[in-house]
Amino acid sequence: MVFVASIVEEIVKYLVVRHSILNNSAVDEPSDLMIYAITAALGFAAMENIIFLFPGREALFGTAPPFFIQDLIAGSIIRFVGATFLHALASGIMGYFLALSITRTKCQKRLVWTGLVIAILLHGLYNFSIISIESNESWFVVAPILLVSIFIAILFLFSRTRKMDSVCEFQNRKNKNNEKGT
Repeated sequence: MVFVASIVEEIVKYLVVRHSILNNSAVDEPSDLMIYAITAALGFAAMENIIFLFPGREALFGTAPPFFIQDLIAGSIIRFVGATFLHALASGIMGYFLALSITRTKCQKRLVWTGLVIAILLHGLYNFSIISIESNESWFVVAPILLVSIFIAILFLFSRTRKMDSVCEFQNRKNKNNEKGT
């Protein structure tokens, strides 16, 4: 179940980016894809957080709300900070691979799938570590270490996208090469 939620959530975020952002003329730099993917993830996380606070969520999802206000507060902190951060970071990874797929059209589908699979695996590992805390408190350190590690990776990936050709430059070069061939 841990990975089912990760698969569904990451695919939904990818589809939002693909259908509303990927072919948008406002996307003219590779880093734009990372930024828009992260923005879509923050919207998704906001919706998820609202559902978490919704009193009737047990009717929707079959889960009972916490019985104590302390549990609600602790769950909210973990959810609002950790899960929101995770959604943004996982989508940033996916956005990086989308940026790569624009400039490397020969392996475009493989790059998109690679980004999606990495996002799903990271999301699933995070979910597993949070769920495992209930049975073994030593798992408590895994989630923060994972989030910090992904954050550092995202900083590195942003610096790599800044070194890529802009989407406009890439499209212009591609069009010139097509004109020379005809």
